[in-house]
Formats: sequence, structure tokens, C-alpha cells
Amino acid sequence: MKALFLILLLANLGFYAYSQGYLEPGQQATDEPQRVPLNAEKIRILTAAQVAALPKLKPLPKTAACMEWGNFSAADAARAAKALQDLALGDRLTERGVDESAVWWVFFAPQGTKAAGDKKLEELKRLGVEDYFMIQDEGKWRYAISLGVFSSQDGAKKHLEALRAKGVKTAQAAQRQPASRKVVIQIRDGGEPAVLRVNEVKSGFPGAEVKACPVS
Repeated sequence: MKALFLILLLANLGFYAYSQGYLEPGQQATDEPQRVPLNAEKIRILTAAQVAALPKLKPLPKTAACMEWGNFSAADAARAAKALQDLALGDRLTERGVDESAVWWVFFAPQGTKAAGDKKLEELKRLGVEDYFMIQDEGKWRYAISLGVFSSQDGAKKHLEALRAKGVKTAQAAQRQPASRKVVIQIRDGGEPAVLRVNEVKSGFPGAEVKACPVS
């Protein structure tokens, strides 16, 4: 009875192998495993120089061990910290204050319309002025024309005098941004979740930058 069972089993296995194309007509089933042809004629042996010339795979980026996000006003710092609240960073999230100096600029007052602003830009080109920028964002400075930004009032005044020597008459110098105290958020050992979250929400804080912590 056992011999009959073995004969039937081997017959079924042989039929299955033949139906699947493992055996060509005239071939016999063996105990050797099926081998895939390697297309030996296509194999090439590379020299050491050729191996060295192969493109190198870029390593996967590492999560930041420490990163800083800022600079924020006090109100924006509170919003940014709240956006990270569910990460439960605890004392791995700290804040530090940063003093920002006043900023001065030389500019033309808002021109009212884009057409009027473009006309003023053409006038500057004729006078040989090359450094200018028309503000087009919504707000009180829309269509104002910046002619330079400076870290001191003295620098702004000197630039204005140089422009007047070229024939620019109605530009003015004033403080663009007063000195202020800003906040930087520091995240240590936040891992990939912190990196992903900051990248996800940072568009809601225009002007804030993400960078590695300074080396102490």
C-alpha cells in the first residue's frame, strides 16, 4: 500500500513539473534544483578603476541631534511651541532670547499702483541706479520701492547722498525695523518626529529659519 502511494505521488510530481515547463521533452526529472541561466556572455569583469568610477549612493539623511527654529516674536514663539506640544519633548525643548538690531532703509514711498511703480523703476534705470526692489505684498508698503537696507542710520544716510548725486530726488531714509527681542526655539534629541513636524508647520511662520544648533 505504501509503495502504491509513493508511485502515485511521484507520478503527480512529474506531471506537475512537465506542465510548468520545468522539463523539456526528452528530459528526465532529477533531484537537482532548477537553475536559472546566467547569460554568461553578458557578464563583464570590472577593473578597480571602473569600480571606483561607479556613482556613489548618497547616505540617508540623519535626523538632527539639535536644531534651532526662529527668530520669533513672543506671540509666534508661543504658537510654534504649541505646534510641537503633542511630541512631549519636555526639557528637550528650550527657548533663548536673541537681540535684533534696528534696520534702516532707503526707499520711495508707496507709488499707489503697479503701473506707477514700474514708471519709477524706469526712471531709476535711466539714472543708472541698479539696486532696487518694488514691494508687491499686501500691506501698507505695497508698491514702495526699496533702494537698500542697512544696519545703521549712518549707512542709510550715506547711500541716500550717493543716490542724490545721481539725480534721485524724492527717496528718503528711515528706520525699517526697530531693535527688538526675539525668541529662538531649540530642540535637542527630538529625532525624526520633531524634524517632520517642524517641516510640516514651518510654512505658517514665514521668515523663521530652521538650522543646526551652533557648536559650543
